[in-house]
Formats: sequence, C-alpha cells, structure tokens
Amino acid sequence: YTGRNPDGTQDDQRPSNLRRLTGFAGQGNEESLTASWRRHRNERGTSASAQRWKQIKAGLKLIGQRRKPENTVDNKKSAELLAELASAVPAALILASAFQRDEHGSKRIPILLEQLKVRVTDSRIDSHSGDRHLVFRVEMEYGSGMTRMKWIIFRTLRDFANLHLKYKLHLGTQKYIQLRTSENSPSLPRFPRSAFPYMRGVRGLESEFEDEDEEGGYETGAEGMSGTERPPIKKKQSQQPHQRRPSGPLARRKSSITNQEGEAAAGAGGPSSTHEGVSGARKETYPGKQRKKLELYLQKMIRFLIFRADSNRLCKFLELSALGVRLAAEGSYHGKEGFLIIQSSKGLDFRKALTPSLVKKRHWPKWFLVRHSYVVCVDSPEEMNIYDVFLVDSNFKIQTPKLSLRNQNPKDLAKSAKQSARHPQHHTLRLENSERKLKLLARNERQLQQFEDSIRFMVANTPWMRPNRFDSFAPVRQNCFAQWLVDARDHMWVVSRALNQAKDVIYIHDWWLSPELYLRRPAAISQKWRLDRLLKRKAEQGVKVFIIVYRNIDAAVPIDSQYTKFSLLDLHPNIFVQRSPNQFRQNTFFWAHHEKLCLIDHTIAFVGGIDLCFGRWDTPQHILNDDKPTGFETSDGPKDADHCQLWPGKDYSNPRVQDFFELNKPYEEMYKRDQTARMPWHDISMQVVGQPARDLTRHFVQRWNYILRQRKPTRPTPFLLPPPDFNGADLEALGLDGTCEVQLLRSAGPWSIGTPDKTEHSIMTAYTKMIEESEHFVYIENQFFITTCETEGTTVHNTIGESLVQRIIRAHEKDEAWRATIIIPLIPGFQNTVEEEGGTSVRLIMQYQYRSICRGESSIFGRLQARGIEPTDYIQFYALRQWGKIGPKQTLVSEQLYIHAKVIVVDDRIALIGSANINERSQLGNRDSEV
Repeated sequence: YTGRNPDGTQDDQRPSNLRRLTGFAGQGNEESLTASWRRHRNERGTSASAQRWKQIKAGLKLIGQRRKPENTVDNKKSAELLAELASAVPAALILASAFQRDEHGSKRIPILLEQLKVRVTDSRIDSHSGDRHLVFRVEMEYGSGMTRMKWIIFRTLRDFANLHLKYKLHLGTQKYIQLRTSENSPSLPRFPRSAFPYMRGVRGLESEFEDEDEEGGYETGAEGMSGTERPPIKKKQSQQPHQRRPSGPLARRKSSITNQEGEAAAGAGGPSSTHEGVSGARKETYPGKQRKKLELYLQKMIRFLIFRADSNRLCKFLELSALGVRLAAEGSYHGKEGFLIIQSSKGLDFRKALTPSLVKKRHWPKWFLVRHSYVVCVDSPEEMNIYDVFLVDSNFKIQTPKLSLRNQNPKDLAKSAKQSARHPQHHTLRLENSERKLKLLARNERQLQQFEDSIRFMVANTPWMRPNRFDSFAPVRQNCFAQWLVDARDHMWVVSRALNQAKDVIYIHDWWLSPELYLRRPAAISQKWRLDRLLKRKAEQGVKVFIIVYRNIDAAVPIDSQYTKFSLLDLHPNIFVQRSPNQFRQNTFFWAHHEKLCLIDHTIAFVGGIDLCFGRWDTPQHILNDDKPTGFETSDGPKDADHCQLWPGKDYSNPRVQDFFELNKPYEEMYKRDQTARMPWHDISMQVVGQPARDLTRHFVQRWNYILRQRKPTRPTPFLLPPPDFNGADLEALGLDGTCEVQLLRSAGPWSIGTPDKTEHSIMTAYTKMIEESEHFVYIENQFFITTCETEGTTVHNTIGESLVQRIIRAHEKDEAWRATIIIPLIPGFQNTVEEEGGTSVRLIMQYQYRSICRGESSIFGRLQARGIEPTDYIQFYALRQWGKIGPKQTLVSEQLYIHAKVIVVDDRIALIGSANINERSQLGNRDSEV
C-alpha cells in the first residue's frame, strides 16, 4: 500500500505509521523495528494457533451437546405434567374453555397451551410463489408420551406481522371499551422489528434497546472484517458518514435469503479475534437470528395467551384444532390444517333443508384436516362435530388448475386476470374418489399448494390408493389372527365376551337384529347377556354404539326393522341406529343390505353369515325339540341347559311352517312345541383380530357416512372416521398377530355404497380364481346355488358355475384326482310348500337351482355330459336332515338341517367365509351388499 499527498508527492512514512498505529513498530531504529516485528509475528502465530485450537475444542463440545438421542422421553416435561395433573390445573383449564368465548363469540379450543412446543428451524424462498419472501418452517409439538402430536407449518413474515397486528388491535379495542387498564395485567409481547430484513440501519434498529444487539450482532459475507480492521461500534455513538456500515437493500436482501450458517470472517485471527475469545469463534447469520427472534416471539405469545379466551387466533395460526388434538391419540399422519371453502360437493348436506341460513353456513369457510387416509372438515377449529369426510380409495384423484401464460396474448391475459379477480378460480382444489367429487377454494396460492402437497404426501403413503388382489378395495394383510366359529352358539358366546370388553366403540351391521336376543343360554341364568341390556350397559359406560340394519318392506320380509330401530334408540343417547335403503328415494325395492358384521374397538371383528336375531342360535347337535320349562318359574329346580329352555319365545322357530310375526312380542310362542319341531340352523362365521378388523371398520364407516348423507336422521347422528392402520410391531408386542393371510372382499355398488361409476364384485372374482387354481378339491356350503345357466330367456351371469365346469374339464383331460363337494338346503327356508299357491318364491328358486345343477344344456351336468364326462365323478351335491322325538308320546319327527353358511374351502389352504350366497343377488355387486 502506498499513500499519496495532496501535492502529488508520495508519502513514504505511511507504512511505518500504519505499523506504529497497529503496535508493530517500535521507537528505535530499523533493526529494532524488524526484530520487534518478527518477535510479534511469532507470538501472533502462537496465539492464533492456540486460539484456533480452543475454537475447535469448543466447537466439538457444542456438537456433543447438540446431539440428542431420538425418541427419548422428556422426563422433566413428564414430571411437570404429572404435577399439574395432581393439582387439577389442566382439568380446570379444560373446564374453563367450555365457558370462555373469544371476540367472535366462539368457544375456546380445549387445549393446554403450556404443553405446546415451537421451533422455527428453517427459512427459504417459496418456489411456488411469485414473490421472493421467505417462508419459515415451524416445527410444532403438543403433549407428551404416546399421544404426543408433531406437525409442521409454514408461515411468512407477513403472517407473523398480521397475527401481531390483529392481537394488538383487539387488545386496544378492549382497553378503549373498558376505559381502564390494569397495571398488573401482562402486556402483549413486542414484535421483533429486526425480523424485517430491510434497511435496518436506516430504521435505527441497531440500538442497545434491541434484544438481538445485546445478544450479539449478525454478520454476512459482505460485512466480514480482516484482522487489521477495528471492530464495529455497537453503542449509540455519532459516526462519521464514511464510517457508517452499509445498510442498502442489496446487502440486506442477500443476507436474508441465505439459508446456511457460515463462520464470521472476523474469527480468522488478529487482535480482534484474540479479544473476542471463544465466543467469537462462530457467529450466526442473520436468517438464523431472524428465526430465533420469531421463535422467541411465538413462545412469548403462547405464555401470554395461556389463560386468555382469545387464544383461538393463535391456535389457527399454528394449525391447532380440537379435532386434531383428539385424533393425535391415534398416532397417525397429521397433515395440513386450515380454512377452505366448499364450492360444490355431490351428496353433501342432502339431509338438510334448503333454508337461507343453512345455505350461508354451507358456503362459509370450513376447517379442513388432512389425515392418514382421508380429508375431514368441521365448521371451525373448536368444533368436534364432523361436517363431512372424504375417503381416499383406488380411484382417488387430486387436481389443481394450471395457468399457462405463454400461450395467451395481452388482451386475453388481462381479461382472464379480471375474471380471476372477480371469481378466484385459480385457487381451486378438486378432489375425486369413486363416490363423489369435492371442489374446494383456498385463500391464496401458498395455502393451496400446502394443502396439495400434504394430500399428495398422504396419498403416496397410504395403502388404500393402490390396486389390490381380486380388485378388492382392501389390501392383503399378512400375519393375522383368524378363527372360524361353527354354529351360532360359539359365535354369540364370543361376540358377547367381546361386547362386554368394549371400551370405545361398537359397530354392528345386520340384515336383521333382535334386541331381545339372548347371546348366552339358557335364558333363565343369562339375563345380563340379552343383547339390548348388554348394549345399554356399555352405552352407560361411555361406549358409542353404531348400528345399521336393513330397512325391510313388511309385506315381503317380516323382520320389523322399525321396531328394532326405536327399541335400541330408546335405550341410551350413545346408541345410534340407521336403516337402509330408503326404497322410495333410491328406487331400490328388491335389493337388501345382507352383510353381517360386529366390530369392537377397531380391533376385534366378526364376519360371516350369522345375524344377531331370532332363529339363528343353535348347537352342533342341532336338536329339534325344546319343550322344557322356561326356567323363570318359582320352582327351586336346577336352571341349566338340561332343565331349562334353550330357545325362549320366538327363538323357537320353523320358517318352513310359519314365518315370524308380531316381533314386538318376543316371548309369545309361534307354535305348539309338542307338535311342531324347530328347524335346526347350521352357520359359520369368522373372528379376526388386528388389521383386518380395521379394514372392516373402514367399510362400515364408508357405509355409515353414505347412508347418513342420504337421509335426515331422527336425532343428531355423527359422521364416522376410519382408524389408521396398525403397526405390525405393536401387534406382535401385544400378541395379536397370527399366521393367516387375510383380505376383505365385498359386493358393493351404486345404491349400496354410493359409487355411481364403480361396482365391486371381488367376492365373485375370488370364488372364480380359487376354483380355477384349486389342485385337489373344492368344498362349498351355501344357502343357494344359482349360477351360470339359461332358463325361460333369462341368463344367470355369475361365473362360479363356469369356473367349476372348466376346472372339471381340465381335470378330466389331465386325468387328475379332483373333486367338488357342495352342500345346500334341501328346500329354501320360506313359508309354504312347492305345491301351494303361496309357494311362488320356493318354486322359482328351486327351478333356477336345478337349471344350474342338472337340468338343461346350460347346466353344469349338461355341459359336462356334452363333452363325454360323467359329472358325478367330479362333483356331488348334498343336503342334510336331522331327526328327533317331540311331545308326550315322543313322536318321531324329521326336519331338514338348514344350511345358512356361506363358505368355500380349497385344498385345505384357503377359505372364503362371509355373507354372500351363490346367486345373482350376492355375487354381481350391484344388487345385495355383502362382505
């Protein structure tokens, strides 16, 4: 460096003066100056090396301190929570939230803000937005232990400022209205003005009153100092114009958009580095200081609003809602939350009248939550009553309008911008599944993109979006526990035990349900095991009970579902009942909900052919008589199965003689027991535990919500949410795993489950595939056998008979030892005989069964004989009978053993158990609903 004087002569003393000012020059001659400089250089090198080594060691210590073990329990937080619970503080706060109201008159969201943790961890430019403002990543955590909830939100600096301004305006308005202020009341936390990265020096934000200046300033690459420059002045001092630090927008904007924390240039060495010590080893960049200030501001706001009723605005800012906290106990994916407007939705709110207030309410913003496999909305964040649910399935689609500006001329661009300003369609989000379409409107582009990203992430990680075997809606589940239950005695006993252990919810779906049914026998010693009493007892304990029954037409099916519904509704408010279908509204007079399900706590499920109704309970002995005393007499005789009736009242039945009547009088006899034998009933069901129970729950939830949208319930009835999938490790730890591979199949179509363009017949597909791939034998029990045939111009389309024919032909050609054994009832279980005038249904069913089996060229026997194959070498049909003695004279009687089971077993490897008969109604999917 050389200096130049004003007169143009070169100043040779400038380097010496510089060395003297920096302490490198002495007062002696040149040699002493050189020796002093060399000695100082050695000392400087030694000091710099030591200082650098100290910095490295301090950094290593900091790294060790920052490394925290993952998935550890916060013992301090847990201890604080236990102390608070012991003092009943959380209970008092939750109770107070039921009475507190915010500035809009809404009740406070029932959460404990002190359990909320906030961390601002990142900031970057939003690539989806047209501006270049930073978007801050805020990591949230609420609660502790197994129910701890974690989620992430993204907010701009403008969002933070708007939050503060709204609170400041609200509190100022309150002070003005009250005309007084309390000196002891806490004040609103100050917003960190230094968080705005624009012209901080010009705005005077570098004073000692700013917290960040007291903690240490920030540096960027443009403001780094060399070892020979003096440190910046931090106090309020008068600075010369040429000494002022740069404060232009260019330098500030450059520092605000960086996302990396580099080392300060001043730490490279020199006296300033020695003076600063270890603390000057590493200085934080401005974005890091900015994130810390915003994080500290949020923490102060949380402490300020802990006991205040107007904390709802902060909860909305942090995407915290009552329903979201409630669902956190499931431990599933917690996605984006926020307000969206429902522009259109097919099937939504059909149950409500079109009044102006309801129309306005419908188009008011709703609070939406993205969960593990569905999108749910409520009226507002403090509400728990679900407004609607949108499930993800294999037909799920998400669409957002993409505006292309390159292909538009200026006039069209201006016109579209004007229309967009009037009708902001460019913030529209369209969701579609197999059931319906949902059109949503977001507030801005950034909110729309966040919802879209959250939904796409959820869809990519849910198994319900993928196609499954047999085109079923449910995936294949491995390592499951499953148990078959033969006949209703064992089935109802296990069901009664599961119902008695219910803690949360009970779902029941039956074709017919009898409230007065005894699940255990004899009735004289099983009063508490009567179905209605058991459900009432569980409802009183807080268990929610949801029941779907078939809405019958009395002239055709005498099961009196109306009596069933209102008998159960009168038991307790926690019991909800729906009947389906509405024959006149849906124009469905011939098809029925035929499935039989019972689910407990989303964990245990029963599926098969057994309804919880009269006439189903039976033992493996299938006895015909039951003329013993009821057991309710005052005699002191023994009250066990050998001395008391097993089939009380209308449970003693023989539909072939007389069908059910007057079901509102359940204990009146329908026959003389000493003259009429009961018809024994053979049935099969299956119990599953774990993930298959969750799949059945999802099916029930879909059915329940669809029915609820189609009708106006007689009492407030909630929507249901499907539970998340089980964790395999958790099931194994609880001992709820097994060795079976289980998949849920169903017959469902437009009228039964609300899918206008999709009909699922995965049961028929599975039947066909199982028969085709069988190697040794097929064993079938079914109530009917009506399959591929033609009669009187009518064609039966289900392909089970075709599969049997093709498998027999293949076995004959390859000379394989293959057999099919099929067991069906001798006569359909309907009143009247074949020759009577009222036996039309019996004659028609038997005609189609004979046409399917052995009569006509299109029957199984006819097609095999046409190819020179003897049918009885490969396939046989059987029916069962039972005999007994009734009456005082012990008259010998015989009655058919009615086969009501719906099961197929293939090669002792795979079995299909459910409610589907082998006929058109159950197999095609667009008729009866089956599982």
